[in-house]
Amino acid sequence: MTAPEPIDFNLDDVKREQTFKPFVFSWKGRRLSASDPAELDYRKLLEIETPLAFLKYTMSQEDRDFLASEAGSMESWRLNKLMEAYYRHFGMDKDRSKLGF
Repeated sequence: MTAPEPIDFNLDDVKREQTFKPFVFSWKGRRLSASDPAELDYRKLLEIETPLAFLKYTMSQEDRDFLASEAGSMESWRLNKLMEAYYRHFGMDKDRSKLGF
């Protein structure tokens, strides 16, 4: 009987150092919510090509549908402010590595 090989890192025992509450914002009188992007499956992160795409994976279908239906009336400066606040809320405004990749 041979001794088991040593394990250098046990991923099963890793715990996240910090968690965040959802990012909640209002627009056109409606409350919308986006979850923490660091909790996404890494394969979804690989599909994200634009900052706005985070919302595709972190919002409910109902909230995404509302945002999409109203997006034509959102000015680009307002969208930029939304994404800045979203990044800041999750601590990604200075360090994107907080996403976990």
